[in-house]
Formats: sequence, structure tokens, C-alpha cells
Amino acid sequence: MARTLFSLTVASILLAATLAGCASTGEVARAEEPEAPVDLSYGGLMPGTTVNWMDVGGGYDSRFMNIVVARGPDFTIFYDPDYAEYALEDEDPAAAYGVEYSGIVYYTCSEDPLPDAAEREAIASLKEMAPGEVLDLPGLGVSVTVGKDGQSNINGLGDISLRKYVVYWGGEEAAESETVSVAKEYDTTVKVEWAEGPPSVVVGVAMTEAAKPLSLHHASALGNCAALVE
Repeated sequence: MARTLFSLTVASILLAATLAGCASTGEVARAEEPEAPVDLSYGGLMPGTTVNWMDVGGGYDSRFMNIVVARGPDFTIFYDPDYAEYALEDEDPAAAYGVEYSGIVYYTCSEDPLPDAAEREAIASLKEMAPGEVLDLPGLGVSVTVGKDGQSNINGLGDISLRKYVVYWGGEEAAESETVSVAKEYDTTVKVEWAEGPPSVVVGVAMTEAAKPLSLHHASALGNCAALVE
């Protein structure tokens, strides 16, 4: 979204054992990638959906939109048309795209590294963890603390259940944080509370009736996210 440009074991049986210990220790080690990320009933938005955001407070309100261009077993790729329109000529076009894993952790498609398959499995497991539990991904320099549940109503989504997560970026010593509220029914972030500045909130969603295929234009500009849809 227009967020601030915002070893595990090989076998899934061993991964499950590792994650059971991670809830208390937060230790996740990077190793060989498993065959595929675990799909914990991922409910991401369908391609073609438009998500309307607003930065609220701070003496001004600004609006922007994201368009869903691709979805996988545990991720959704968004396109920011305003960023693409006003980007400088020497800017990476992939920075107009972002990938959200399990509705919680977000990267622009120009960033490197993106989570590997094992780390994506760990991120997907967060929705089954209890409030207060912590997941550390040292290979990415990311730590996530599970927060409390809540409820909301958003135009286009209706009544939704929320789960908060506090995402710490940059490791313990240089961590920057953001608190994301995730719509549990859709596995997508609908509010971001920044460490500084006004929060960003979803004010409306225009759902597509049928998933739109990834266009050649978008596919050619996805940068590091291209491997997700190949």
C-alpha cells in the first residue's frame, strides 16, 4: 500500500516443531527453502480490487489508492498508480508495486531480499499465534508481536474482525515500528499506525466480481516480485 517505501527446516514437519518453539523464543533460523509456503486459509483480495486509503490527522487528509494486480497462496501484490505517475525517470518502476504477505508484512517490489518460502510460512503462522507472542525473522531483520483483536466496519468490506500486529524493522538496535490492523476475513491490512505521523486507514474497497489476469504491463515491471508470479 502506499506505506513508507513500508533457518527454518526444509521439511514442514520440522518447520512446525520449530514454530512451536518460536512462539516463546522468537528464534527462526534461515535454511533451505521448503517446497512451498503453507496456505493457512489465505483470503487475500482478488486481482482487480481497488483499495482506497486516507492519511488522517496531522492537520491534513490525503487520499490514495492501491490496485490488486496479483495474488498467490499467501501474498497479494498491489500497484500504486499515483506513485507510478509521479515517479522520477531514474526511479525503479518496481517501487510502484508492493507485496503483502499474509496481510501483515509489506515490502515494495524494489526491495531485496524479500522473504523466502520458509520465512513466508513463519509469517503465515502469525494468525494462529496468541496475543503477546513474538516471531523473529533475523534473516530479514524483522520482528512481529501479535496484538489484540477488535472489530470495524469498512465500506465495501462490511463488518470485519481485526487483529493487530506490531512490526519492528531493522533489528533490535535500529528498529522502526508500525502497528498494522489486519482484516481477518480478507487477510489484508486496513490500518497502519506509524511510529511518527498520522495513521493511514482504508476508507473503502471496490471488490472485483471476477479476478483479472495479470497484464503484461504489470508483469514486466514487478522487479523482485516477478518471481512470485512466474
